[in-house]
Amino acid sequence: MRYVILGCAGVLAAAVACTRATPPVPAPAGGGTILAADQGELYYLGRRQSPTRIKVDPKVAGSRHLFMLTEVLPPGTGVPVHRHTHDEEILFIHAGTVTVTLGDRQTEARAGATVFIPPNTWIGVQNTGSEPATFLAIFADPSTGDYFRGIGRAPGDPRPPPTDEEFAALNRRHHMVYR
Repeated sequence: MRYVILGCAGVLAAAVACTRATPPVPAPAGGGTILAADQGELYYLGRRQSPTRIKVDPKVAGSRHLFMLTEVLPPGTGVPVHRHTHDEEILFIHAGTVTVTLGDRQTEARAGATVFIPPNTWIGVQNTGSEPATFLAIFADPSTGDYFRGIGRAPGDPRPPPTDEEFAALNRRHHMVYR
């Protein structure tokens, strides 16, 4: 069994300020990875250009069964309402205040809240607060990182955002449906 220890303090400042991650701390005998707030792969997502850091997946931490990211949402921005047709997801609101769309309902969630999203359930997150909001997303499908690498751009990546056709292909491949 592999253990992953994640440090979340300072995720907000690190995600905004850092463009290069320092390498993860090598695993001691027995495996595992320890990542500081500024470690992992940094991407900027979509039109909102929110800093998103892939923290755990096969490429970053050698995970065989899990994926985790952190994302910072500036005030007034959000994750569009969508559903994962095959995957469960867990969101942990680390900082800030957001409005979560879960199925047919909308609920305010503050720092410390946890949201469980079953497969095929509509989910969206909107930062309704006056400060940046940070959340963690966890999936049991480690290939989820490839979706975020496809829709995001790393600092200094000169490629334009994905075209509508590329975005649709990524959504099909990763079982994503947007409202």
